[in-house]
Amino acid sequence: MKYKKLGKSGIKVSEIGFGAWTIALNWWGKEIQEDEAKRMLKKAYDLGINFFETADMYGKGKSEKLIGEVFSGMRNEVVISTKYSYDFENVDQIGHKELPQRFDPEFTNRALKNSLARLQTDYIDVYGLHNPKLRHIHDDTIFQTLDGLIGDGKIKTYQVALGPAI
Repeated sequence: MKYKKLGKSGIKVSEIGFGAWTIALNWWGKEIQEDEAKRMLKKAYDLGINFFETADMYGKGKSEKLIGEVFSGMRNEVVISTKYSYDFENVDQIGHKELPQRFDPEFTNRALKNSLARLQTDYIDVYGLHNPKLRHIHDDTIFQTLDGLIGDGKIKTYQVALGPAI
């Protein structure tokens, strides 16, 4: 496996990453059982993949939980990227309709706290805005909050994961 530095962060990541969306959802018609998902994560790691990308929304935390369980005790050997924005805790999703998004400091801190618990870690390597709208990208308070989390050692860097919402 080849590795590269992730932008200016200095974080060393495998050129191939593991996107953990499908291990938590029955989106494509095949439900992946937890034991199979864990085997997939372990196999990816055994093949040299150290970059695992997820989001709190994937299976309402299931994807993060699986990553946390598999890599518990190996935190310094993997790079974890997760994203937030969707306030899914008190909303039932029907179909593919987009859930409410929140990036205010209170929600950001709560989402991060929950992700840290599910991932069984005290920091996130790459923390991302999940499908933000253009108005969010221009909101300096969002990035001030993220910069504060870097200063607190809760995240190493952040990203903006653009999607259809832009």
